[in-house]
Amino acid sequence: MNSKRKPVGRLCTGRGAFTLVELLVAAGLTMMIAMLCLTVLTSSLERWNRAQGLLAVEAAVRGVFDQLEQDLQGAVFRDDGGVWLAVSVQQTPGVSGSWVMGTKPAATSLDPAASVLDDARFGVGGVWLRFITANSAPDSEGNGTDVPVAVSYQLIRRPASPSAQSVGYAIYRAQAGPKATFDAGYDLSAANYNTPSDEIGTAGNLVSPAYAQALVGNVIDFGVRFYRRETDPLSGNVSLVSIFPRNSLTLEYRVASGPKAGPSASPAPEVVDVFVRVVSPEGARQLEALEGGRLSGDWWKIATAHSWVFTRRIWLRAAPTDV
Repeated sequence: MNSKRKPVGRLCTGRGAFTLVELLVAAGLTMMIAMLCLTVLTSSLERWNRAQGLLAVEAAVRGVFDQLEQDLQGAVFRDDGGVWLAVSVQQTPGVSGSWVMGTKPAATSLDPAASVLDDARFGVGGVWLRFITANSAPDSEGNGTDVPVAVSYQLIRRPASPSAQSVGYAIYRAQAGPKATFDAGYDLSAANYNTPSDEIGTAGNLVSPAYAQALVGNVIDFGVRFYRRETDPLSGNVSLVSIFPRNSLTLEYRVASGPKAGPSASPAPEVVDVFVRVVSPEGARQLEALEGGRLSGDWWKIATAHSWVFTRRIWLRAAPTDV
């Protein structure tokens, strides 16, 4: 009796393995795809980090603008010949006495009168803005006040604290208390307002702010523009006329009016444009390395490549009045 054996399996006669060349090609393609994915992921992370950084910076700058707007809208002017508002473009590292020298370009690069405010440059130390306001923040003891006090805003390059190792730029706000302002007098050209003091609440504190008075860091430029409204006698149209700065050589502006001020007195502004340039953390690291001699390059190229410009227009409420 014949019987047929059932096959228990079939021998595969095809190729059962890849050649070395095929493995190398597959590995190369895999590596290329992985590198492409990594590049896309890295670019996305960089954009995300920059967007997050921009949001944080915008929030911080908004706080500065809000405080400055509050101060400026409470600005007080009197026709007594005294200086009630003053601004100085600081070609050198400023008046504070605590500026740590760097390599930010000096006066030859100044252009505060640039046609586009985003392109403006306001000197090594930005501007030193000070004025008398009756709409101020609480004094050094935490007490609110609606009496006139002197305030100032200033850009300084120094460590964030006495013990900090790194050096960076920051904008500072200083405020003299009501009594200190009254004792010094309502004239910002007086000696007490121009004698450095890091004691918070004193008149000299406007010159030399304390570390604790920093508003926001990584601010590498700070400036203002002043305007007055002018009505065309024929058409009746109202336009804004720039009164500061008129050109790149206009480095000082002092508001003083009344008979005691003389014929060359400067009028009080009615509109103020505020300009702030903030550098990103990466830009701040590169600028610190450049100014510390650990990196070569052009200061402004690094600054503009890693910074954002913020502006705000503020309409003042006050007008000069007789005492």
